[in-house]
Parts: sequence; structure tokens; C-alpha cells
Amino acid sequence: MQPKLVQQVKQQHAPWLVELESLAVNALISDNWKDVFNCLYEKMEQLDRQTVEEEVAGKPIFSSLSN
Repeated sequence: MQPKLVQQVKQQHAPWLVELESLAVNALISDNWKDVFNCLYEKMEQLDRQTVEEEVAGKPIFSSLSN
């Protein structure tokens, strides 16, 4: 992957990545992964909705990454 794109994605999703990391650490301690999977699923759903909205608006799929 392109380092610039990776950095953009990390910046754009920083709060979510912090939350995911915290949930993952808790899951490693407790061996309860439900919250990690829910967090991932919710983000996938959010990105799917965003992609559909961008397609309907006629924007390129990854236009949100270039902001």
C-alpha cells in the first residue's frame, strides 16, 4: 500500500482505531471477543453505507479518503 494513503486512512479513522485497540486488549485479557467483532461489523456497515451514498452521488468510491 501507498504510505500516504495508509496515513490518510489512519488519520481519518483515528478515534475508531483507538476504540478497536482498547477492545482488542480487553478481549486478549478476558477472551471475550464479542465487542471486537461488533466494532468491526459496525465500521463495515458504516463504510458500506458511505460507499452506496457516494455511488448514488456519482462520486469516486475512495473520494472520502482524499479529504
